[in-house]
Amino acid sequence: MKPQSCPISTCRSCRYYAPEGRRGGYCQQLGAPVCGGWKACALGFPPFAPSWEHLERLMEIGSHEVALREIVVKDEKPRKAKPVASSIA
Repeated sequence: MKPQSCPISTCRSCRYYAPEGRRGGYCQQLGAPVCGGWKACALGFPPFAPSWEHLERLMEIGSHEVALREIVVKDEKPRKAKPVASSIA
C-alpha cells in the first residue's frame, strides 16, 4: 500500500489542528499536543476540503444500516397474542 502524499505542509494548516495557548496546539486526529510549525503527518487533511471526499464512507455506513434492517425484519417471527386473564368475577 502506497502512503498518500499529504496536501498540507504544516500542522497549523490541518483541519484537525486546534490552537491552544501561545505556542502549540492539539491534534484531534492523533489525540496529542503538537506544534503548529511541525511538518504535517500523513493523517493531515486540508481545512477547506470538499465534503464529497468522505461520501464513500457515508454511503458504506448507510448500506450497513439497510442490511441490518433487512436482517432484523427477516428474523422476526409472527407472534401470537396471549389471551388476557380476566379478573372480573
